[in-house]
Order: sequence, then structure tokens, then C-alpha cells
Amino acid sequence: NGYELPGTKPGHSWTKIPDEIPMPDLYLEAVEIDYNYHPQWPPATQVSIIGNLSKPADPRQRAEAILTRFMSQAYRRPVRPKELEGKMKLFNRAYGLTEDFAKAIKEPLVATLASPPFLFLTEDAEVDESARRKLGAYELASRLSYFVWRTMPDAKLLQTALNGSLLKPETLTSQLTRMLEDPRASAFSRSFMTQWLGLNKLDEQMVEDERWRRSYQLPDAMKGETTAFFAEMVKKDLSLLNLISSDFAMLNERMAHHYKIPGVRGNHYRPVALKPDYKRGGILTQAACMTLTTDAMITNPIYRGVWILEKVLDLPPPPAPANVPPLEDAPKERQTLREQLARHAEDENCASCHKRIDPLGWPFERYSILGEFSTQGWGPNWSTYTNRGKNKGKLHEETPDMHAILPSGTRVNDVAELQQALLKDHRRDVVRSVAKHMMIYALGRPLDISDDPVIDDIIEQVEENGYKTRALIKAIVTSQPFLEK
Repeated sequence: NGYELPGTKPGHSWTKIPDEIPMPDLYLEAVEIDYNYHPQWPPATQVSIIGNLSKPADPRQRAEAILTRFMSQAYRRPVRPKELEGKMKLFNRAYGLTEDFAKAIKEPLVATLASPPFLFLTEDAEVDESARRKLGAYELASRLSYFVWRTMPDAKLLQTALNGSLLKPETLTSQLTRMLEDPRASAFSRSFMTQWLGLNKLDEQMVEDERWRRSYQLPDAMKGETTAFFAEMVKKDLSLLNLISSDFAMLNERMAHHYKIPGVRGNHYRPVALKPDYKRGGILTQAACMTLTTDAMITNPIYRGVWILEKVLDLPPPPAPANVPPLEDAPKERQTLREQLARHAEDENCASCHKRIDPLGWPFERYSILGEFSTQGWGPNWSTYTNRGKNKGKLHEETPDMHAILPSGTRVNDVAELQQALLKDHRRDVVRSVAKHMMIYALGRPLDISDDPVIDDIIEQVEENGYKTRALIKAIVTSQPFLEK
């Protein structure tokens, strides 16, 4: 009940629902199964780790061989004698008590999976960490693999670490290219965009729109659009400037239906050419970003302006002064939103920041809290304040003025003009923002003032390579902070 299929046409039905169309989720509180069935014995997973269950002629020799292979894979580097010795003590004690090889070998295997070298990307304990140093080949392999794939290195990458060739720039860049072209690289786009833009906050949003609760696919589809968009940029090595304005969107049927863009069928995301009247392009107009930049109830130029300054341009405004009252959702006397914001910024402590914030948010007032476009505004900000019950949810009869005057003096009348202004005046700021957030993602730490020269150098490399997405990724992987501890 409640299955959603926006692509279904009147009089049209399927004899079988296509596999790519997700069915409604079913949540089970508990399941109890009492069954000891295995298609083969020993199970394949057990055989891959410890072999068959026959009692070995020399249990300790066999345990040492198993642990050497298993721990090297788990630690993403050759196991060291002291590490192996510690796990063998666990085996010897367990085997002495049980004389059961299968039970005894479980002890060191479990201990391996609970140890810091497996759970963390640990620094080499045998190296003096009192000074900055270059990463070893295995450390670099793990850092690269978790950056691009979000998982441990594969056999090919570990082989370059084993022979030391990964420390050579040409091998490092060739491995990076190979990994970016692997399907596992989709984890990079998903994780990076989620961290940079805070897409996980959509899971916490309680949007004041019944479609948010009724349409179970919409929040996930929003996140999927944004991550698929960046994945396409990585896959085809497109310009980073597509983040601001693009002639395509990555849509599936659910998002195309949401945007009222015809001709898209199926649940997979694919590039869709954009017409000017779609009012889409880049991440700024994507529904995920439009929803994140509201309070989940109404739109507000301040929220969206601050978000662009912080996330997209890396020009965050200072914190708001204390004791500044918020905007009224429904002022006693009827005022336009522009009049409300003008009064709000009358305080001289607020005016300097609002001159930077408000113009960036004004053109987005034509997008609802769910990212839908209208020639008019949305919600209480733009509906008639008299007789609210009758006009609840209806748009203002007049087309409101959404123009903005940027700090440069440029007048923009809509999002398209704002996008072009950002590309003209803030191109380097956009690249700097993406570079800094990607470097934070790659290193797993905040940046400090010592990283500024590195970021400047990365920006120059990106500009010299036509703002290509992979040029940024390569510049980060070959940078000093990435190659060092």
C-alpha cells in the first residue's frame, strides 16, 4: 500500500514490476530462525581462512601459516614477528586447553579483528614519530585506498607497496587513475559529498510538507542526485565549475518527476540535458541543497546565502551579534520579506554581513523547501497574510521581486544570472572551497595555517589544467600533506 510509481501512465500497467524500481520498505522487529543448514561443510568462508577441519599433523605450524596470511591482509601490510608471536601465544593457550584446532584458531583471529592495526589507519610504531616524515609504501597504499575506495587496498595496490614502486610519482598517479576508473570509486563521491555538504542532515530533517513523509523515496533520491552528479564529474573528468552551473543533471525517474522534467524512466541516475526553462544546473539548485538550506518549514534568503558563503565560496561570515531578534514568521502588520530583512539589517552591526549574505539568497526564494521551482515565492513568506486559513499554501497573486545587488554592484534577477556572476567573480573561491574540503576528507584532520601554501599550489595546478576534477584529486594525492605523517 502506498507504492509510488510516478512514471505510470493512465491505462498503462506492468505485468511485473521492473527490478530497478524499489518497493516500499518493510521493517521487521525480530526474526528467530532455528536451522543448521549449510550447502557445503565446512562453509566456504571458513575454508577460505583456515581450510578444512581435519586435524593437522603440526597444529602450531599450520596456525602460524594461517595467521601470517590473515594478519597481513587485515593489517594491510606484512605482519611483524612480534605481532605474530603475540597471536600465537593465544593459539597455544587455547589449543592446550581444548586440543580442538578450529576452536583454538578462533582466539587469535578474533583478537586480530579487534586490534588497532585493523580498526585504524595507525602510524608505524617502529618509526620515530617526533618529526614529520614521509609515509611508508604500505601506509601510503592504505591512505590512498581509503581516500578513493573507502576500503582496504586490493592485491594490485599492495603489490606496488611490496616492491616499493608506489613511492614513485609515476606509479602513484597510474594507480590513482586505475582506482578512479574502478566501480569502487563511487564510494569516494558518495562519502565526500556527504561530508562536504552535510547530506546526512536530510535524514534528520522533519520537513513541514506531507510529501516528505508520504514519499519515502524522496530524501534518498535527493542525496543520490547530488552524489551521482559529482561521480559523473569524476568519471568524465569534467570541470569543477559544473558545481556552480552545468548543462546537465544526474536524474532518475523520482527526481525527474519532482522537477517536472519529462522522459526519464527507471531508478538509475543518468545525465539529462537541461533546458533553460528547467531552472536547474550545478549543485546550487539541487533539491538536497535547497532543503538543507531551510529550517524545514519556510525558505529564507539568509540561510541559503550563508550556506553559499560557507560551503561553496569558503568565505564564511562572522557569527551573528548577540541579542539580534529573529525574523517573524507572520508579522502583525503585513510586510514583504524584503521589508522584513531590511528592518532586520538596520542594526549597523548586522548591515555589513547582510550586504554579503542576503543577495546570494534572494534568487533562491523561487525554490521551495523541497527544491521545486516557481516563478513566484513559496510558503508563508509569499502568501497573503490576511485570511491565512483561506490562502494557506497558496502563492501570492503577484510575481514577487527576487532581484539582488551583489557586493560588486552587479544586479542579478534570477539564479542563472547569479551563477554567472559567481563564475565571473568567485571562480578561485569555488576551487579553494572544494580543494580545502577534499583535503580535509583525504587527511581526516582539520587544516591549519601551515596548509595554506599547499592549497594555493593545488589551486594553481587545477587552474593550469582547465579546472578538471581529476586534476584536483591528483594534486591532493601528490601533495606533501598527503604523502607525509
